Amino acid sequence: MKFISKTFVLSVAAFVPLLTVFYALDVMNGIPLGDEWRWIKNLLLPYVDGKIGFWNYLTGEYSFLGHTHFLTLMALLVNYQFFSLDLVYLAYFGLVFYVLGWLLLLMYLFRYQSDKSWYTMLSIALITVAYFSITTDFPWLLVSFEYFYYFFALAILVLADGFLCKRISFTWLCVATFFSALFLDSFGVVAVLAIILVLSLNNLVERRKIFQPILLLAIFFSTWILLKIAIGDGINTSSSSRFNTLALLLGKPGDIFESLLISFSQPLLDKAVLQYFFPFFYRTAQMIVGAAGLVLVAISLVGYGRNFNDSKSRLPFLLAGYASVAWVLILLTRYSDFGAGIFDAQRFTRFFVLYYVAAAFAFLKWRAMPKVFALFAILLLGSYAISANYQYSNVASVHQYFEGAGNALREVNLQDGNLNKYIGKCSDRYCDETIYSLREKGIPFVQANH
Repeated sequence: MKFISKTFVLSVAAFVPLLTVFYALDVMNGIPLGDEWRWIKNLLLPYVDGKIGFWNYLTGEYSFLGHTHFLTLMALLVNYQFFSLDLVYLAYFGLVFYVLGWLLLLMYLFRYQSDKSWYTMLSIALITVAYFSITTDFPWLLVSFEYFYYFFALAILVLADGFLCKRISFTWLCVATFFSALFLDSFGVVAVLAIILVLSLNNLVERRKIFQPILLLAIFFSTWILLKIAIGDGINTSSSSRFNTLALLLGKPGDIFESLLISFSQPLLDKAVLQYFFPFFYRTAQMIVGAAGLVLVAISLVGYGRNFNDSKSRLPFLLAGYASVAWVLILLTRYSDFGAGIFDAQRFTRFFVLYYVAAAFAFLKWRAMPKVFALFAILLLGSYAISANYQYSNVASVHQYFEGAGNALREVNLQDGNLNKYIGKCSDRYCDETIYSLREKGIPFVQANH
């Protein structure tokens, strides 16, 4: 593979982030699409009008063992007070942390990677390509904002690797567990469970006591119990219990496998791309792409796990564990409502890119199968090129969609019913009263066109 020059490798490592970030900036907008409307209607406006207190506002979206949204609601309030609810700034804020997450991983790798060979440069380039998947749902401002949580989830995984490599104290991991459960919403939940999973497996393989993962689990649940005492059960965010969903899934193992393959396909060639090229059998194509990704990631991790020692980084397993835990939790919480197709949603792609980041890191350290590594590189680079071409060619459609949504928000007479064509959350006149209230307060993005 050394016929590929270092210049080409470094160009890929520099060009891909720019291409993805420029695309994100091009499609980002300040139009709320989903839960934001409920938060504005039920929490922000009542708080601004003095109908509820700050505590009730801040905890209004909390759900026991689910979402907390404390920092999200705080950001929404700050945006209202200082930016007149121009929500695109929340998206820009998240994009900064998206880039910082990549820099965090690279800084960590370079700090403990003394080898600066051509192979290392290619692995770093592939880590970059994997991380900057262009199939993420950047137009939805809430998804972009949540890269703030994503960054800290990655930081905690890096912290856990530092502990497993005996570079930091276990105390810091305990503090991080408490912080994650309290402030990082579902991203923190996934990170903590992934750390507990990898730490447990690590201790079993090395025949150590499992006291540490048990203590982390105790800290995690103790934090949630404290929240329950302080706030209560909060709101119900699922139409059915996780036990009922699990029973339903056990009766449909094919759906479990299908959802897994979709999760591996989405970061490479997602449903929208495959449906464009294969309109009549895109799902079959999705299964093939997902299976290829699954096999290559599995080979890389198995190979990396051979001849393990105390100083060897567990970061590939932590990253892959994070993606796997996310897959399980999404399946348990969303399957009963949407089926396996819920994994087609681009807002979940950010979780599953970590499968490929993990594999690229594993190949960096494990060099026994160059042909497999070459196939992995071709899959990543080829998929990114196809997806980037599709996303950029579709930019005009994205602009048209959100321009239509913005015009519908600014209609003098909302009873015309155009808004629900663009924003599903606003069906059945759900947003009308909220929009009129925002107009009275002089919020620009909803001011009527006269």
